[in-house]
Amino acid sequence: MSATTKRPVPTPGPGWVLVQVAAAGINPHDQKGRDTGLFIQPYTPGAVLTQDISGTVVSLGADVSKFRIGDRIFGQSNVLDGPDQGGLQQYALLHTDYASRIPDNLSFDDAATIPVNAVASFVVLFHGSGLGLRPAEFNLSSEKSDAVDYSKETILVIGGGSNTGKFGLMFARLAGFGKVITTAGGTGDARRMERLRSLGATHIIDRNASDAEIERQVRELVGDNLIYAYDTVNTAPNQGLGLATLSNSQRGTLITLMRGGEVREDIALKKEAGYRKAQVLGVSHKHGEFAKEFWNRLPKWIGSGIVRALDAVVVEGLDADAVNGVLDEYRNGKVVRKTHVHPTAL
Repeated sequence: MSATTKRPVPTPGPGWVLVQVAAAGINPHDQKGRDTGLFIQPYTPGAVLTQDISGTVVSLGADVSKFRIGDRIFGQSNVLDGPDQGGLQQYALLHTDYASRIPDNLSFDDAATIPVNAVASFVVLFHGSGLGLRPAEFNLSSEKSDAVDYSKETILVIGGGSNTGKFGLMFARLAGFGKVITTAGGTGDARRMERLRSLGATHIIDRNASDAEIERQVRELVGDNLIYAYDTVNTAPNQGLGLATLSNSQRGTLITLMRGGEVREDIALKKEAGYRKAQVLGVSHKHGEFAKEFWNRLPKWIGSGIVRALDAVVVEGLDADAVNGVLDEYRNGKVVRKTHVHPTAL
């Protein structure tokens, strides 16, 4: 992130609102945006980072009835479409389809912990490009008989202690899985483990164990019956763990958030029934009506406790050095606490 500059305040078009940004959440992909141009390359120099946004509606575009001026809202912006939607500025545009009112019991910072990480896990579990789950609680099909009971099924969430992984646990519980196995660090910390269980984990395996040991523990719990795996953290070549845990005799699916490379031949050859491995992009604007349904239902899920806010630390003001410090920690592989920027100090 370069030093702060002045930009004109954008005008919302039909279906859009202008938000005075209260909190903008920094995520790992923002580091890649800064350093490699991921998502924002067409707009550099002058791109504005962050997609997690909460704030107050100050202007309405034409045909907007979902929100009113003065509403507290949060949403996922689309930095793929240019700097007017980035959160690291005092005012930003949000599309009304991909935003919701902030429940009264959530602060601006609470709300800003949700969009990017929740959408990514929701797409992984329920969209056809991901696992394509069809629980009764979330079934876009008009044929309710299409709903599937997952109470006797298992899902593995690799990296359940990560921000995205926590939402993976929440949505696995929403789907109704009988077993939700996750890998996470800090297994000796009883409070941390109880937190993961409260989000939906039924079994927790130390992420620092070897891949072979993790696979052994998964198979001890579920035998050769795992057909759903979600890797929230690993890049190639470390995605072999998720694939190894999948059933050898049934066709399973591994969905990743990070790009993968060549599959290890020794693992692939064991999958006698074949397998599917895919990466998904958890951007609301890429998923149209599907993402719109997510944002429409999100307040209900927050109210019922299915979706919960995460913790965050705050940078007051548009402090380029502080933001770059957070991005540097992501780049250097450090464990980074979810960090929000208050563009205008509250």
